[in-house]
Amino acid sequence: MRWSQCWLIGLGVLALSACAAQTESVERPPTGAVAEPLEPAQDERGAWTYLAPDVDLKKYTRFILEPPKVYRGEGASYPTNLSQQDLEEIAQGFLDETRKALEPEYPVVTEPGPDVARLRFTLIGVEQTVPYASTVTRLIPVGAAINMVSSATGGGGTLTGSVTYAIEAFDSESDKVVAAAVRRLTPGAFDLSSTLGTKETALAVARDAAAKLRARLDSLHAG
Repeated sequence: MRWSQCWLIGLGVLALSACAAQTESVERPPTGAVAEPLEPAQDERGAWTYLAPDVDLKKYTRFILEPPKVYRGEGASYPTNLSQQDLEEIAQGFLDETRKALEPEYPVVTEPGPDVARLRFTLIGVEQTVPYASTVTRLIPVGAAINMVSSATGGGGTLTGSVTYAIEAFDSESDKVVAAAVRRLTPGAFDLSSTLGTKETALAVARDAAAKLRARLDSLHAG
């Protein structure tokens, strides 16, 4: 087998392993983006989290999904080529993808209850993707190698943007915040669909964020 064939096979294997979203470091989240003060996450480098004292998150098995918000306060950052409608569609993407990720195991409901949490997504920032050029860097050998190294070290793909968002969970009966988090995600280095433009990148992050939430819930309820 030629070296080039081996390289392509290796690239394919690594590409499959590099499809997961990457968490990138977030500077202290802007005041006002979330209801509670956040602390650096212990289990995810570069992320921020709040957990109410003595809360048992396992009790929540059904969810109310609030309309998403687009944060416009100090610290928000969006590319000028994204309209307000674009930002609202990206924020809505988080809600739509979360609904798909939750159901049917974790029903989405409309009425409060002792096992119901209310989820709120807030879009805080979007970093621009350079379309087409970012796709090419995944396909040419040198660019693909750089992206494999970036993915292996926890980074996103070259010339591909990211999304900073907040998710808050409220007890549906008391309205108290039980958990909150701010994450900055960039799609997996070889998620080619996310390289086609900034909006495509953001919607890919919405899918990844929903998958991360579902995995977290599964982990909680498996214990």
